[in-house]
Amino acid sequence: MRKEGGLGLNDATLEVIAQIVHDIDVKDDKFQRPETSGFSAMISGIVALNSGDEQRIEEGARLLEATYAALSVATDSRKLKKEGE
Repeated sequence: MRKEGGLGLNDATLEVIAQIVHDIDVKDDKFQRPETSGFSAMISGIVALNSGDEQRIEEGARLLEATYAALSVATDSRKLKKEGE
């Protein structure tokens, strides 16, 4: 049984994204997700390409949406494999 997050959300994909963001922000490698270095590089690219906050927020939101979509597919695949075992 999974524990609900502080906002009452029970979403495995959001949990993964939160772990990635935690490791980038706190720099403690607590979760050691394989996606963290790539996600961090993408954020650095957004910062390098966009000088304004609005642009950075827009591009960052797009990156988070794409990451959520990609991780949702991976999470759903793992759920299906577990159920089929």
